[in-house]
Formats: sequence, C-alpha cells, structure tokens
Amino acid sequence: MWGTLKIGSVLAAASFVLAACAGDFQTLQTLRQTKPQGSEFSQHLAREYLRFANFEADEMYDWTDAYHFAAKGLAAAKGSEVEPEKSTDWSLPQAQIKPINQGRRRLAAMFETGIKQGRPDTAAHAQASFDCWLEQQEENWQVDDIAACRDGFMAALDALEASPEVQAARFTMVLFPFDKATLDPGEFETLSAIVTRARALGFAEISVTGHTDRAGKPAYNMALSLRRAEAVRQALIRHAVPAALIRVAGKGESAPRISTPDGMREAINRRVEIDLRKPPSATGEETAALVANW
Repeated sequence: MWGTLKIGSVLAAASFVLAACAGDFQTLQTLRQTKPQGSEFSQHLAREYLRFANFEADEMYDWTDAYHFAAKGLAAAKGSEVEPEKSTDWSLPQAQIKPINQGRRRLAAMFETGIKQGRPDTAAHAQASFDCWLEQQEENWQVDDIAACRDGFMAALDALEASPEVQAARFTMVLFPFDKATLDPGEFETLSAIVTRARALGFAEISVTGHTDRAGKPAYNMALSLRRAEAVRQALIRHAVPAALIRVAGKGESAPRISTPDGMREAINRRVEIDLRKPPSATGEETAALVANW
C-alpha cells in the first residue's frame, strides 16, 4: 500500500511539474504571437524581452529564466508597467551587488526625466540589458555574456544621459559633494547656462530648493539643504540675478530623487533644484523692472 501511495504521489508531482512547464511554455508562445500595445516604450520593451527570452530558451536552454522574461515581455506587450529587476531577487556575487545597485539607481534617475517617452527604444534596451546583466551575473560563469549585457547597459545609459531630454532635465539641477555646501567648479557651467536661459526667457522668479541624501540625521540634513540652497543663491547673485527674484527653501532628506534606505549615500539626492517660473499676469511694476534690467 505504501509503495502504491508513493508511486501515485510521484506521478501526481510529475504531472504538476509538466503542467507548470506547459503553462510557462505557453507564456513564451503567447508573447511570440502577441502584437505589443501601449506606449512606444512598452512596445520596445516587449520586443527586447522577447529577444532575451528566445535566446535563453533556444540557445541557452535555460527554461526558467526564459519563461520569467517572457512573462515580463507579455506584461509589457499588454501596456503594463514593468520594473527593472532588483538585486535582492537574485543570488549575485557579493562584489557585484554594489555596481549593479548603482546601475539601477542611474537608470531610475534617467526614467524620472521622462526619457522613456523621448527615447523609448534606447530606454527599453537599457532596461532589458540591465536585467540581462543580473541574469548572467547570477550564473557567473559566461564571462563574455556577462560583459556583453553589462556593457550594453552602460552604453545605453550613456546614450540616454547625453540626450537632449535628459540634458534639459539636468539643466535645472546642481549637485554637491557628500556633506558639503560648496559648489564644485564643474557645476558653475551648469549654473551659468541656467542664468542665461532664465534671462533670455524673462523669468520673474527663481525658486532654489536644497536637498540631501539620507546619510546623517534629519535635523542636520535640513540645515545642510538650506546651506546648499543659500550657496546657489549667492552664486546666482554673482551672476547678476537680482536677489529679490530668488526664493530659497530646504527640504533636507524628505524629497529624494531616488528612494534609498535611511543612512545611504546617493549622489543624485545631494542637489539643489532650480525652478524657473514665468511672470504671472499680475506681475507688479517693481518685479517687471527687475526682470527687464538683469
């Protein structure tokens, strides 16, 4: 009786596995036959994941990962929001976790600029290449494949960062070194370009808001963010911007560009954002005169 039960259990388990595999295979087949919908980014992303899933299935015989990325591709093909992979979901070599996390944060920062709409093909290639990097890095034995995915991701990131869309978003932000409220020399060029643009367009008010990353105590970071905002205010005044047009505020660590755990350093969060505002219809004569004369 025990032997009969055991054989029955094994057969039932085998049937379950086969059914699951059939379902996974159907996901890949469905993706192959689906015409992507949704935004241009979603459509490009679906095609990127299809190529990756086909490679894993047809050339690497890695059915598990093939079906995983086929499912992501199918979701993208239906117009759903599909996130890049997270390092915590993969068994990665310890030495690779930090660069992978840094890469994901850079990608997230790019996406926040709206680049997925401006450069949907490159943005989709960046996300799929990042996922490919994690998948290959977990296996950690095909050196050429790891390098190809990583280098493809980095090249796509560089292309996104050089695009006019990202440059325009970066145009109103200056960055600071860790725990400093002194502008790096390289940021003065960005600041000068902001002033030139504001002067040409006749902005009536320039809002300067300081931020920090989440390393340090909240009260300290609030004060640091205000010092950073004041440093930018003084730099703007040295560029002949009338002080009366500048509004200064600090938000400390409360509004990060990239969400991080408490205590983590993040370069993009150490910033001052400069909001250029057009003159309202009720602009007073005094403000109008300031705008006209600077």
